[in-house]
Amino acid sequence: MRIAKNYEKYETVGEPYEAHQHWYQKININGQITEVRLYSDAEYEKMYPSNLVPIKEQLGFQEGAISLIDGNTSAVKDWLSRIGARYHKLFGWYAPLQELDGPVPEGITLYPLSWKQISVNNKYLRPDNEIVEIVSSIKYGKSASDFVGQVGDKISKVLRVKKVIKLDTRYGETNMHIMEDSDENIYVWITNARNLAEDQLYSVFGTIKAHETYKGEKRTILVRCQVEEMKCKLI
Repeated sequence: MRIAKNYEKYETVGEPYEAHQHWYQKININGQITEVRLYSDAEYEKMYPSNLVPIKEQLGFQEGAISLIDGNTSAVKDWLSRIGARYHKLFGWYAPLQELDGPVPEGITLYPLSWKQISVNNKYLRPDNEIVEIVSSIKYGKSASDFVGQVGDKISKVLRVKKVIKLDTRYGETNMHIMEDSDENIYVWITNARNLAEDQLYSVFGTIKAHETYKGEKRTILVRCQVEEMKCKLI
């Protein structure tokens, strides 16, 4: 008897037991003990026919790894087509290793990504957020920035404005403020109500809306901020 595939990566707790004319198994899901159904071989085969192509092969990891493609891909569409490149929401443009031959166009960089890096027990994909972080770190290196607090927390920080980017939205022009604290953690605040000065220190009180990773850099996204310009230097 077997449990459903999406539970197979978790640790089992105790022995199988029968209840309500079915068999069950307890598993540990991130510290929470959960009861799941056990299926006979016939039931399992009906749920997961053997003719289904494993996700490893679907994604092109037959050789154990793929090549992530980074750079101005819009300028090399013919090359992408020739090498059989694919696009995936977690990897961006990539190609199975067996498809790659010949020179790589100028401005394009390839990065290997192995199945082992993104799988659990060599069977299942890791959660999307973990894969995005792995791919970003491969392409862009590890950033000194880390996530701060929890979503919904209110925080008060002294931040330096590293850069202000003008954005055109349906509501008009708005400002994306990219800020940094003394530990090199990055914060982002988007607003059309304020236009802060670059390289200036501000006392910022706001709410954490989300944690996002952009090009390998962990960012804490803020909303509903109150800011006050400071005269002292960031230590």
